[in-house]
Amino acid sequence: MIAVLAFLVAAAATAALIGFARDKGRDALPWMLVLETLLLGLFCLLMLAGPPVSGPDDWYGVVAGAFAAMAMGA
Repeated sequence: MIAVLAFLVAAAATAALIGFARDKGRDALPWMLVLETLLLGLFCLLMLAGPPVSGPDDWYGVVAGAFAAMAMGA
């Protein structure tokens, strides 16, 4: 359920940022790609540099999964 919420929040934030960029007359795609890259980078950092995830209840895995879901929503 946390992943779905993270996805929806990221999708809404992305839509808002695209609208803001268009209002300012700027291209939105490069900024959205930067946002997605940052979210995927945080996910990779958490998974590779952090402790191993021991199960589905491990909070570390939940946070990393939330960043992955946000990247998919961006």
